[in-house]
Amino acid sequence: MKSWLIAVPIAGFMTVFASILGSQTGTISLLITTGLMMLIVAANVVFVLGLFLLNPAFSLKSVRLGLNVFITILVSVVLFAVSMFILMAGHLDPFDGILYVQILQVVLSWCLGGVFLYIGKRKLHRME
Repeated sequence: MKSWLIAVPIAGFMTVFASILGSQTGTISLLITTGLMMLIVAANVVFVLGLFLLNPAFSLKSVRLGLNVFITILVSVVLFAVSMFILMAGHLDPFDGILYVQILQVVLSWCLGGVFLYIGKRKLHRME
């Protein structure tokens, strides 16, 4: 819960800040993009929680911590690539349909996060 209180607002602020500096986007587009990015970050927090339940790191110097961070970054990039690939297979130009890429990435992120959290919870219950 604490991670959501920190990560999600920061993601929202950074998305708004980058969108305002980067291009002339409309208010509705800005709100939709910001909301979707916040949902992706919230799903990533769930994924990371499940991942750390499966592969706990008890020290900042632990190799497992670095491995978990690497896995998290890799999964985020792969989910974006899979979203792009699925939309391109449907003959949709991903640059014109970036909103659809983000929506698909939200769905995939939440599904994967839920699976990892469920598996991690089961592992935790077996350890008890």
